[in-house]
Amino acid sequence: MTNSSVYLDYEFGRYLNKTGELDDNHVTVGIDHALFPWLYLRAGAGIDFLATAVGTWAPASTSPGGVRLTWAINTTPCRKCTANSGGPR
Repeated sequence: MTNSSVYLDYEFGRYLNKTGELDDNHVTVGIDHALFPWLYLRAGAGIDFLATAVGTWAPASTSPGGVRLTWAINTTPCRKCTANSGGPR
């Protein structure tokens, strides 16, 4: 039996140090697909928007427009136990 689902993740981070502050808004969207009840594959796209000053938002410069492909392999070998790998964030 296999199941698929669409996901949308949002993360916010605020980083502060002596040189200033940085706000990071990270959005990931994609598909989770179960190959077996204990093995899931995930594929999608992520985008980061950074703010270095109030009202100054721009895509992250790590890739064109701040967008990049993401992937992951997630396993659940037993209850309350998971192992995850993937890249990039």
